[in-house]
Amino acid sequence: MQDCVRAGLVRSIGVSNFNVQLLHEISSQSAIPPAVNQVESHPYLSQPGLLAYCEKRNVQMMAYSPLGSPGTVGAAEPRLFDDHVIRDISAQHNRTTAQVCLRWNLQRGVGVIPKSANVERIQQNIDLQFDLTAEDMARMNGLDRHHRFLRPQEWGGFAHIAAFD
Repeated sequence: MQDCVRAGLVRSIGVSNFNVQLLHEISSQSAIPPAVNQVESHPYLSQPGLLAYCEKRNVQMMAYSPLGSPGTVGAAEPRLFDDHVIRDISAQHNRTTAQVCLRWNLQRGVGVIPKSANVERIQQNIDLQFDLTAEDMARMNGLDRHHRFLRPQEWGGFAHIAAFD
């Protein structure tokens, strides 16, 4: 990938699911550090240590599943959209729970990649021109459960990989 940057074929290098240890390792061994680290990030998995590391090294943290994968979680999984704190904040701002979750990540400096096939929801996901208060942010930050909705190590053959810890 570094050769591709040097040749002008790509502008930058991105990685996915890199924890602090892996980011440090690749950065110390590469002439061109990654510009983006795409990871699962939502109010139940805020990854503040990883975010701080990325900020210090000018690596943009990009959230996939910023809404916690609604519609794909099992019955035993927690549901972001049912969380009373998120629902309360969304009612205070007259916004959807999805908009509050997306805005929370954006205000932390994390890019978001929400998924939807519904035109109305896509439009709502773009309409994020509001600010959460410092109190809202503190309440949202307090929701972190270190909970992953996407656990590739459970998909078979990945139990030995510590990259998701």
